[in-house]
Amino acid sequence: MKEVSLKHKKIIADKLIPFGFTQCEDGCQYATDILDGQFTLELYVKREGGLRTRLMEKALGEEYTLHLVPDAAGQFVGSVRAAYHAVLDNFIKSCCQTDIFQSEQARRAIGYVRQTYGDELEYLWKKFPENAVFRRKDTKTWYGAVLRCRAQNSVLTATRPWRSSICACSPNNLPKGSIINAICPAII
Repeated sequence: MKEVSLKHKKIIADKLIPFGFTQCEDGCQYATDILDGQFTLELYVKREGGLRTRLMEKALGEEYTLHLVPDAAGQFVGSVRAAYHAVLDNFIKSCCQTDIFQSEQARRAIGYVRQTYGDELEYLWKKFPENAVFRRKDTKTWYGAVLRCRAQNSVLTATRPWRSSICACSPNNLPKGSIINAICPAII
């Protein structure tokens, strides 16, 4: 079994069964054939969270692990690795949500916007995948941004360089009646 790191992702339990997982003793499991049925890829989501995978070679009835060796090269291992990652990418897209912002202040602001306006963070930039914005539904203008930046590059001070979360809200773009500035004061 291989423990898979889901950096900045959170598994949404309610999406597992619709994806095709079934309940098992210690969580949920999913199996799919890849490479024209030569392999079976098994995904296990533990009850306490986390993802494990196992790739079984059907002809030998043994676990295949060469696709996990970074230096392993060749057309066959490359095709196995690509098929393995395609299934993982589909799982992440279908059953996970981005979970970058860990500070209590950021979580409160994000929760407030979700509950009050029904808006979700939008991650717009491939170059900056840890930065997100909230947009108005009617005009698509931003009314808030949640960013991760180094403490020395921000107006905030922090003891942990990547724990600074900033929520910047422009008063002109806030939805009517917003009190988000009480949760996370604007830095404009």
